[in-house]
Order: sequence, then C-alpha cells, then structure tokens
Amino acid sequence: MRNEQVSPEPGRKTALQSLEHAVALLEAMSAEGRELGVMELSRLLDMPKSTVHRLLSTLRDHRFVEQSGNSGKYRLGLKLWELGCGYVAQLELWRAARPSLEWLTLHSGESSHLAVFDRGEAVYVHLVEADRPMRPFVRIGARTPAHCTAAGKVLLAHQEPSVVEEVTASSLESYGAHTITAPEQLLRELTLVRQRGYAVSSGEYLSDLASVGAPVWDSTGQVVAAVAVSGPAVGLNTDRVIDLVAQAAAKTSAALGYPPLRVRPR
Repeated sequence: MRNEQVSPEPGRKTALQSLEHAVALLEAMSAEGRELGVMELSRLLDMPKSTVHRLLSTLRDHRFVEQSGNSGKYRLGLKLWELGCGYVAQLELWRAARPSLEWLTLHSGESSHLAVFDRGEAVYVHLVEADRPMRPFVRIGARTPAHCTAAGKVLLAHQEPSVVEEVTASSLESYGAHTITAPEQLLRELTLVRQRGYAVSSGEYLSDLASVGAPVWDSTGQVVAAVAVSGPAVGLNTDRVIDLVAQAAAKTSAALGYPPLRVRPR
C-alpha cells in the first residue's frame, strides 16, 4: 500500500504561509537596509500588494516594523533589536556561567545547574553533571515551581513585589515532605533568602533531594539567574556547599560585569 502524505489542515496551512511570507518580508527589508514602500516590497517578493500591506500592518502592530510619518515607508522595528539583545544576553549568560558550573561540580562533587525565572517557575538552561551514581533531578529545559527549589526561591526572592504576590496568591502545591505551602511562611523564607544571599531546599521538591542556590547579578545590578547544586538530602554537606555555590555565583556575576558577591553571615 502506497504511503500518502497528509496535507496540513487549511487553517494551519494558511497560517504557515503567512508566517513564511512575514519572514521573507523581514529578510528582504534587512537585506535592502533602507526604508521600503508597499510597492517596492511587492516587486521584490513577487507578492500581491494586499498581502504585503496586511503583513506590514500586523508586523507594525507588534513593533517588528515601523512606518515613517513623512514617507509612509517601512523600516525594521525596535522589537527585532530587543529580540536580538535577548539572544545575546542568553549567550553571554551561558558563556559566563559554564566555567563556574564546571568548577562548582568539581569542588562540590554534586551536579550543578543554572536557572532563570519564567512565570512562577525556575527554568534550567545549563547543567554540569557530577560523576556519581545519582542522576540530576532536572534536565536542560526542565521547569520546576519556584517555591520549592533553592534556585527557584533565589529567583523568586528577587522578583518585583507584584510577581511575588501573584505566586504566593496562587495555590502552593505540595511536592515533597517539606514543601512550603503557606503564603506567609514562603514570604518569610524569601525575606531570609534576600538577607542571607542564598537559599536552601531540603525535601521540598523531592523528599530525598536537597539543593543550595545563590543569585547571579548582571552589570545593571539585576538578578538574571541562579546557580545551584543538588544532591541527596542525606549526605549533602550544606554548610560547605553554601560557600562553594556563593563563590560560583560570584564568579558568574563578575563575568557579567557585577562586583564579587559575599555570602552574608548564616
């Protein structure tokens, strides 16, 4: 029996074509390096004027292109620059953190990871595994609730008050034997995290797991990530690991242009 390819649904096919046309339009504007009108873009792309006008209107609404008030022509917009800066920042963060994570894993004997904050969760963007039987509890790209891991609590502690309020106002789900589920208790914990400069989690996300995290600051004085290690709840030398994690976070922060950090007294 002959295999037949299944065509995309009509609505999906139209959406994909629109996306392809929008990408082609942006690439053409970038290649030309000047303001272009609807007629010019229609000729360059061999695309109907009505299609070009519709795409430009949508891209303008989302700030991917801008329209000149004098000529009515279009140029690339600020949103593209913002996205490019976001990519560069992520790349810079990864490059700054990698040597620190390797150093941290080597000296702690535990798996180390780098996490960033997104919508109430810690997202793990880099990982260095320890050479030991216990596997890391996360993988690159994984998410965990911010209220029950060391990295998550570090990140949450340095968010805007409105973000913290949104997280604490939602249901704080229990994951491990010692998950903090009371909003008042979590707020006290976050205050302590800010005062000490690090967070500890033991049995909060997984009952047999402990982790220690510290903030990574960029050159503007903003917390952009958290460095953390994780290991067995029984056997992890928390006091020793706190100092190592703080040093790794300080090394990463310094690589991003922030002065060295010091661990506050416990």
